[in-house]
Amino acid sequence: MEIIFVLVIISVLVCGIIPLYLAMGKFQTDYETVDDFPGVPGRKYELEPKMYLDTVQHRYLCRTERKIKQSWSYSPDIHIACNRSEICFSKTGEATNGTYTISKGKAQRRVIIDRVGRIRIE
Repeated sequence: MEIIFVLVIISVLVCGIIPLYLAMGKFQTDYETVDDFPGVPGRKYELEPKMYLDTVQHRYLCRTERKIKQSWSYSPDIHIACNRSEICFSKTGEATNGTYTISKGKAQRRVIIDRVGRIRIE
């Protein structure tokens, strides 16, 4: 009888934990796909540093407002693409989501920048 009682308690807990776990995964996915920063009164987003690609001249640039702060060139035989026109970084460490795909021939890497500014390479 005690074993049946313990199994009932375990099954009730498992039935409640699995849907909660699935809901948390959806919440985390939704959080990571938010495109812009939360509204903070007084924050001027045009002043935040932004990074963008210039695929014609094979370089990527960091700019604030309309001023280029830094520019890096890459080899013309390397192909870099991004799913966003630019990625914005805030002083708090947040970033707009973006994925850079870097390839040369059959070799390919993806650099993923997530909402909280973490960078992952696949």
